[in-house]
Amino acid sequence: MLTEVNRPLDALAYHRKAIIFATSIKDSLQVGVALTNLGVVYEKLKNYDSALYYYSHSLKINEA
Repeated sequence: MLTEVNRPLDALAYHRKAIIFATSIKDSLQVGVALTNLGVVYEKLKNYDSALYYYSHSLKINEA
């Protein structure tokens, strides 16, 4: 993962693209995965409010 190699901004961009793509093909599972991954990146950046936001949205999608 790009966050593992200290490229969190690249990771954020790729996960956002993944959300756009997964949404376009109506793959809610992958949207949830990408949202979780965004949460992970924000958590590693110590941006806990954003991390919680993305984790919460992922949970809502995965529960549906």
